[in-house]
Amino acid sequence: MKKDAYGRLARLQDAALEPLNAPLREIAVRVSGVGGGSRVLDVGCGTGTQLERYLAAGCDVSGIDTSPAMLARARERLGSAADLRLADAQRIPFEDAMFDVVTATLVLHELRPLECEAVGKEMARVLTDSGRLVVIDFSPGPLRGLKGWGLRGFSVLAELTARHLQRSRTFLAAGGVPRLAELLGMELQHTKFVGGGNMAVYVLTRRGTG
Repeated sequence: MKKDAYGRLARLQDAALEPLNAPLREIAVRVSGVGGGSRVLDVGCGTGTQLERYLAAGCDVSGIDTSPAMLARARERLGSAADLRLADAQRIPFEDAMFDVVTATLVLHELRPLECEAVGKEMARVLTDSGRLVVIDFSPGPLRGLKGWGLRGFSVLAELTARHLQRSRTFLAAGGVPRLAELLGMELQHTKFVGGGNMAVYVLTRRGTG
């Protein structure tokens, strides 16, 4: 059996990282334009904290993750209210155009370039024509002030610890989420920079529908 690379992190995620991620998650829900009955898929749903917010907004929620440990935590949090599946985001196990909003939080920078593009295409595939991709991830910059540079230093340390540093650097050097939007033929409808420009919440739509 393949070892769960996120097994240890699943025990620490909510206590150690979620206080830092919580403001980003709130912004993501606000800019996603969801209403009661909106269908939302969270790619790399982790312990379910993002889906919990969409569920509170009256959405029908689904999530995928490659980590059994993360999904176990998500099931404890969300119970039967969410459709949670163990799956690779390069092969999302849902039909075309099923979701009004597809989200990914701090997922894409961990992937190799071809993997990132493949995941982006899958996210776009399961999105309705008028839907939105809402992505939270590192921003290529520019960084603003001591806050931006300080948080970038913290991020580098965190990525080094998680063994994602080289992939993160490659992701940013290639242009990050704005570049992915170009590859997917989508429009970058909205960008909210946070943390002195270290991160951003991006909203992507199909051309002509934003």
